[in-house]
Amino acid sequence: MSRAQAALSLTGAWFNNLSTLAQLELQRTLSAGTRILALSIVLVPLAFVLLVSFCGGLGLLGYYFSHSVYVGFAVFFFAQVTLLGGILFYINQLRKLLGFEETKRQTREAVNDVAELFK
Repeated sequence: MSRAQAALSLTGAWFNNLSTLAQLELQRTLSAGTRILALSIVLVPLAFVLLVSFCGGLGLLGYYFSHSVYVGFAVFFFAQVTLLGGILFYINQLRKLLGFEETKRQTREAVNDVAELFK
């Protein structure tokens, strides 16, 4: 009987901690999702203007110093690829914040602890 009470007490404590953890992860997920959405909405028009102007300027500098259209175009293209890669990398880092990984881990621990009590 005391083992059952201990198991129920442990389960209740784990459930309280788990619900708090789930709420915190939900807040973190919503915050990261909101940032991703805002960045995506803002990124569309700004990315085009920024990339064309910045990369175009770099391409012109490449052409100015090398007097080669091919070098200027290569600098232009490389600058575009680098900027887009950086933006995609940042979005990928934010996506890692989405989800309930800690909640899942805590749930597995709780199930394992309760199962050990009944062994």
